[in-house]
Amino acid sequence: GDEFAGIDIPVLATTGYFDGAQIGALHYFREHLKQRPDADHTLLIGPYEHFTMQTGVPEQVQGYTPDPVARIDLQALRLAWFDHVLKGAAKPALLGDRVNWQVMGSNRWRHAATLEAMPTRKQRLYLIPGTDGSQQLAATAAPARSSLQRVDFRDRSDATWQAPRDVINPTLDTHAGLVFRSEPFAQETELSGAFSGTLDFSLNKQDADVALAIYELTADGNYLDLAYWLQRLSHAQDPGQRLLLAPSQRHRVHVTDSRLLGRRLAAGSRLVVTLGVIKQPDRQLNLGSGKDPSDETVADAGAPLEIRWYGSSHIDLPIRD
Repeated sequence: GDEFAGIDIPVLATTGYFDGAQIGALHYFREHLKQRPDADHTLLIGPYEHFTMQTGVPEQVQGYTPDPVARIDLQALRLAWFDHVLKGAAKPALLGDRVNWQVMGSNRWRHAATLEAMPTRKQRLYLIPGTDGSQQLAATAAPARSSLQRVDFRDRSDATWQAPRDVINPTLDTHAGLVFRSEPFAQETELSGAFSGTLDFSLNKQDADVALAIYELTADGNYLDLAYWLQRLSHAQDPGQRLLLAPSQRHRVHVTDSRLLGRRLAAGSRLVVTLGVIKQPDRQLNLGSGKDPSDETVADAGAPLEIRWYGSSHIDLPIRD
C-alpha cells in the first residue's frame, strides 16, 4: 500500500478484453487509486489481445473483427500522451476521462471517472442447476438445488489439451465445466464494467482453483469470449494469506476484482456462464490436499474432487442503459 501511495507520476495503462495481462493492469489501476485517490492514472481498454499492445490493431483479433473506431494506432496514442505529459501538448481526445473503453459491437468509445461509474445499474442472474442436466441463468434463486462437479486429477488423458486460440468459436469447449444459459435478450443490452457475484458451494477437499467465464451466444450460434475470473478458493478472503476450507461444509466466496466487460449484446443473443475447476496443462494444479500446490504430487490427489454448486450462486452484470 505504501508503495502504491508513493507513485506520484502520471500513468497510462493500455490493455484489451482479450489480453491475458488485463487483470494485472486493473490491479495496478485499482490499487493505485485506492492508496492515492488523486493519482493521475488513465486506463484505456478495447478489443485487443496481448500482442496487439505492441504490434498494432489488425483487421481481426483472434477471430474477432474490431469495430472501425477500435482500429486505432496505440503506439501513436502513447506518444501523444507523452507529448501531453512531458511537453504540455493537449491530451489525446480518446483519453476523455480516467477510464476509457470501447464497447464492442457499438462502434463507439465511452468514458467515465471511475470503474464503478462505467455501468448505470447491475442485473443479478442466478446460476440455477437443472433437473435434466441443463443449467440456467435466471432472476430467481433456487438455494435448495445443486449441481455436482467431479474432477479426477489422476486422470491424465487430457494432458495435451489446449484452449481454443480464437475468442469466437462455434462450440463451447468441454473443459469449461458447468454451463448456464440465459433466455435470449429481447432487446440490445450493453455490458460495461466489472462483473461481480457470489459462489455458494461445498467440496470434499481443503482447496480448489476455479474458473468462471462469461460468453455471448449470438443468434447465429457462435460463442464470443467476454470475460473470465480465476480464483484459488483458499485465497478468496485474503490474497496474502492462505485459509484452507473445511471439507463437507457450505462456503460462500465473493467474485471481486474481475476483468471488464465492454459489449453491446444484440437482441436475440444469450448470455452463457461457465463454472468449473481448473485442470489444464498450462496452469498449476491445486489438488486440494492442503499442501502447498507447488509441492503436491499425483499421490496427494486421493479421491476425485467433488464440488457441489448451489442455486443461490449468482453473478451481477454491469448494465449501462
